[in-house]
Amino acid sequence: DSRLEELKTTLPSLEALSTFRMYPIEFEKDDDTNFHMDFIVAASNLRAENYEIPPADRHKSKLIAGKIIPAIATTTAAVVGLVCLELYKVASGHRKLESFKNGFMNLALPFFGFSEPIAAPKHT
Repeated sequence: DSRLEELKTTLPSLEALSTFRMYPIEFEKDDDTNFHMDFIVAASNLRAENYEIPPADRHKSKLIAGKIIPAIATTTAAVVGLVCLELYKVASGHRKLESFKNGFMNLALPFFGFSEPIAAPKHT
């Protein structure tokens, strides 16, 4: 709780955020000066390491990225939105487990499902 309170003090005030504007950037896999593909290759190879699957080189990653970047962007935006909804609850001081939701989605269907999380086991 003290770490959360410490982090909350570093956040800007609502008044300061009232003028904040966020502007999207376009993903461009063929422009090596923007480092987009460097990030994609690094992140995908870290994931490959975690799941013990073969890593992909830059060329293979670029071919894959050209096909799936629109799907990744859509899914990421949806996930970030759901996570932010839960983060608002944490920042607002909600402590009851019933206040929070697990979210499940399949954008191909489209399907969005929500459920109450179960408590983590307590070891004493």
